[in-house]
Amino acid sequence: MDFETKYVDNVAVIDLPEQLAEAKREDLECLREHCRQIQEDGHKDIVFNMNRLGTAPSMVLGTLIVIQKRLKSHDGRVAMSEISDTLQKIFSITGIDRLIETYEDENAAIQSLERK
Repeated sequence: MDFETKYVDNVAVIDLPEQLAEAKREDLECLREHCRQIQEDGHKDIVFNMNRLGTAPSMVLGTLIVIQKRLKSHDGRVAMSEISDTLQKIFSITGIDRLIETYEDENAAIQSLERK
């Protein structure tokens, strides 16, 4: 699975594809590896743009938390943007919104992570 990624200043923005809603373990491993490579390339902060993802199974949510914890342990940060109402409810129920900050749009998420 390919993950479209762009860089705004030093923040990596990953557009999560709608196919991630039906992801297999190997797809999630690709996402973890992609994020590891971004970090190794010197980018500590990542925004996950979720505008194509209407919902997500628990494996995807768990993967996002694992990525967040790994980046945080290396002085990095994660934010999510453009989240559907369904996902926002899931994040609220599961407490993910307390672990990873969410923003209405990509620019707000990027601005929250910009390093001074």
